[in-house]
Amino acid sequence: MDTLGSSFEILCKFNLLMKQNFSTKHDSFLPSGAKILGGAIGFIGIFAIIPNLILGLALLIGGVFAVCSDQGSDFKPKEKLYRYYIGIFGLHFGRWESYQNYPDMALLSKRMTTSSFSRTNRQTDQTETAHELYLLSSDHRKKILAFVYKNLATAEGSNPKLLAENLGVNYTIYSPKISEQTASKKRR
Repeated sequence: MDTLGSSFEILCKFNLLMKQNFSTKHDSFLPSGAKILGGAIGFIGIFAIIPNLILGLALLIGGVFAVCSDQGSDFKPKEKLYRYYIGIFGLHFGRWESYQNYPDMALLSKRMTTSSFSRTNRQTDQTETAHELYLLSSDHRKKILAFVYKNLATAEGSNPKLLAENLGVNYTIYSPKISEQTASKKRR
């Protein structure tokens, strides 16, 4: 983990000096079950090419997309642009937008729980914690996902302050402003 943090820090320093564009992969575009199904459909497509070329190619292309697709964020620090992308084979597709109105960056954690039930109605829960680095609007009400980390040590080892400096934003603690309407609800 220490090596990951130091290599990421070197990459950020290089990008900071060069102000180069960079990309971060968040996750695969489809869940693992859909990827397995897509792989099976692609495999069937290989054999379907012989009797029916069009159907076989359609199945093969759909299967390859399901297995090889991913999603993430691209950044252009010079122009202050970002995009969420869907990618396949290194090609990224998405619309570029400005992050000019997002002057802050913060590291947030979230817990995700998956529940499954057996036939006897017994419940099994699996809880995972994700650590994500977000660009934030000035009131911290709007967020842009920049990085996803598997654990807190990797997130802290990647030096988010250096990344914020690279993007030209401030690294801060997440503290959204509470509107008067929300504050009045709490007083009731």
